[in-house]
Amino acid sequence: MLQEADDIGVLLRGHLWIEVLVEYAARSKLARPEAIDWGRARFEQKVALAEAVGALAPDLSAAVRELNRLRNRFAHELVFTVTEADAKGVTEHIQESRIREGIEASIKSQLETKREIDKAVAAGYEIEIDPTLEWYPRVMAETRARLFAFVVVTIRELAMTCALESMTTEGREATALLTHLDSTLQRLTGGLFKVPKKAQE
Repeated sequence: MLQEADDIGVLLRGHLWIEVLVEYAARSKLARPEAIDWGRARFEQKVALAEAVGALAPDLSAAVRELNRLRNRFAHELVFTVTEADAKGVTEHIQESRIREGIEASIKSQLETKREIDKAVAAGYEIEIDPTLEWYPRVMAETRARLFAFVVVTIRELAMTCALESMTTEGREATALLTHLDSTLQRLTGGLFKVPKKAQE
């Protein structure tokens, strides 16, 4: 699972997931997507096409390309470690404040529990962690949290683009449209995101 992965796991799994959604987003904007041999298209080509058809904003496109550079380094370097500078190098491309704020909020929420655990341990408390959450303290580092936040926010942005593009308004009531949007978001993000209940009511 992405949530339990370390920084390398987030990089590799996130890269694969983003590639699938970049392709899906590009396809959703094309009149004849089947005219492209997607199996032979490289990641960089899919990103360029998604940006060209308006499925991927230029700043997010630059950040995704930087993530791809990190993934390529991992594939070609015998010893590879993701540094905090590497992770910041990905997110520094983001210009849109809504996305930047989403990434920073995700980082903060991920690290908050770890900080509380560290404070309690420093104060002499014995902390018992639920066995199902034993991975949590191990993966909670600034670098990993930043990569995870970027991947999750990017997945959400791409899935929303795809879901909105797939919506048709002919003969559909607002509730039916929201139901369609909700099911598409959940399918494309593996259940990570859904339409808030208030919006559905």
